Amino acid sequence: MGLHFLESGILFRPSKPEEKLENFELLQWMFSSFGLTDDEMVSYKRKRRFYFASLANPLGGAIYVHALVKAAEKDTKDIDLCFPDIEWLIGWMQLCNEKHAPLFDLEGVAIDFYSGKECHRLFEKNAKKTIRFLSPAHISFSDQRWLLQWSEDFVAVREELLFSEAISLNKGYYYDSEQASSSFLKDLIAIAENRIGMHKSSLAVFRAMSQAALHHASLLDDSEEWVEEESFQEKIPWLSIALQLGRSLQDPEWILGFKKLNQIFAMEHRANEFIGQWVQRELCHRSNPLLKQKEKELLHQFSMGLLSFSQVLECIQKELSFI
Repeated sequence: MGLHFLESGILFRPSKPEEKLENFELLQWMFSSFGLTDDEMVSYKRKRRFYFASLANPLGGAIYVHALVKAAEKDTKDIDLCFPDIEWLIGWMQLCNEKHAPLFDLEGVAIDFYSGKECHRLFEKNAKKTIRFLSPAHISFSDQRWLLQWSEDFVAVREELLFSEAISLNKGYYYDSEQASSSFLKDLIAIAENRIGMHKSSLAVFRAMSQAALHHASLLDDSEEWVEEESFQEKIPWLSIALQLGRSLQDPEWILGFKKLNQIFAMEHRANEFIGQWVQRELCHRSNPLLKQKEKELLHQFSMGLLSFSQVLECIQKELSFI
């Protein structure tokens, strides 16, 4: 029926730590070794802040980076950002090149990009701290889970699976919207507006995500005949969004609204209890395509008001009795 998973349910994982980080490139860049000890992890945290960021689009990535720098402007620690892929960065560099604009509008930082055995300086202006973009050739999903756990709050996620992982770990997050997930983001923000209204800085973060998504929609191909409502909404300049977002993150209580919302999702949108029934239903549909078609027709009649839900259930039970 095209439901996103806030409507159909979220699968929560137990927050058991992954055993260890296995990616050799990250181990070398972050800890200068191919093993990992508790002392090395403590030493790293004293000097650096680490963020895991899976980003969907160029402007979303730029907003996220500028917001983090603004949030940490009074923090002397260096920052590491780990990206599972760098498509957003390549796209951002292309956009800046087309507009003859600087890559970043930042002060007091240097940005180094690590890939393979090479390190390139992307940006520097009156550098007092260094931001490292870490981009391994491949990150396994178990390593992504480890990195999400290791990350400071405000991880960046772009898809339902990583979103589920982030809230299972009770993290604050930046959801970088893709066009296909726009209805999900709208519902996410609507729930936040209605359920965590007392947490002003948390709401400001969600509203910044919404404004960032409007910019993403404007970058998409507008040759389609169908025009989305976002096309008519006023857009705040992207750098203003980033600075507003960064100022919200400077409030130490910004995370409280996210943790409350994560708890609401765990209590009211949890799919764990009925995932088994979903699997059984899918297996039944695969072995009985006619039943799947019949169910689809019945649900369509229900959506048109031609059948009550109890009548739909009765008809499905009758069909099941013939299997």
